[in-house]
Amino acid sequence: LSTCIQLSHRSEHMRSISSPGAASSHIEFMRKANTVVSVLVDVALGILLMSWLYRDEHVAALASALVPAADRVATELEQLLQWLMGAPAGLKMNRALDQVLGRFFLYHIHLWISYIHLLSPSVEQILWYGGLSAGLGLTFALSLLSDMVALLTFHIYCFYVYGARLYCMKVYGLSSLWRLFRGKKWNVLRQRVDSCSYDLDQLFIGMLLFTILLFLLPTTALYYLVFTLLRLVVVLFQGVLHLSVDFINSFPLFALGQRICQPYRLAGTPPPPLNWDYTHPNRLWTGCPTLQGSGLGPNRQPEPPDLKPSEQAAGKLKQTRKT
Repeated sequence: LSTCIQLSHRSEHMRSISSPGAASSHIEFMRKANTVVSVLVDVALGILLMSWLYRDEHVAALASALVPAADRVATELEQLLQWLMGAPAGLKMNRALDQVLGRFFLYHIHLWISYIHLLSPSVEQILWYGGLSAGLGLTFALSLLSDMVALLTFHIYCFYVYGARLYCMKVYGLSSLWRLFRGKKWNVLRQRVDSCSYDLDQLFIGMLLFTILLFLLPTTALYYLVFTLLRLVVVLFQGVLHLSVDFINSFPLFALGQRICQPYRLAGTPPPPLNWDYTHPNRLWTGCPTLQGSGLGPNRQPEPPDLKPSEQAAGKLKQTRKT
């Protein structure tokens, strides 16, 4: 659950803040300061949200709007299933399998509606007590909202699991029967496909099952595609909530304030100092380790580069001519 994960993160934050030892480095100090500021901002935003919820009976308004919204979603799902049980987008589906799957999912929707109406008298109390979690921070309220969305869309998750499992079973069966049609089989011990000889009865039954599964696959694939898209919408909404929680937990607000107000506190390492060469007043050299390690100090000139033998002979000839 998202609420339990956020609770563990908050306990880690409080443990790092309440550590008795002082910060041993500037980086550790900045990390602790960012954690303290993010927790304070989180709690302040949560208190603002809680003050809005318990003002002017907003909790009652949300509770009265939640059950009709759930009924509306269930009605839309029923209409979608009725559309799939017909001829969706002009596609010719297997009518028997289409009716079986449609009635199966419609029965689950009816169970879900009964479950929602059973909990409708206590929805306001659940929201009232759940709103108190905002006192711990806005991230707790967002995590609780993510868990509530997961519970309210549990039937969509069940539809997705049923469709995915049925589709995977058919694809696996088709792949196995296709190997039988080619005279192959999967060797479990060697983890490879080997040749195998089958009887005529086995080939006949395998081809019959392969044909049946192949013609039933489009109907199953359509249900799997529709429920995958519905599940994707729910996952995207929960992903936005989780990103908001992570943003509040990890945003370096203290470092940003230091960067704007006091940027000199975030300066990097100073550059190497410039040393004055007293033997040559017009020369400066830096105290870089690379220069010192190479032997280029204040009293040493760089050695001339290596010359080729022809160039050395030409230089000696010029010196003899000058003399």
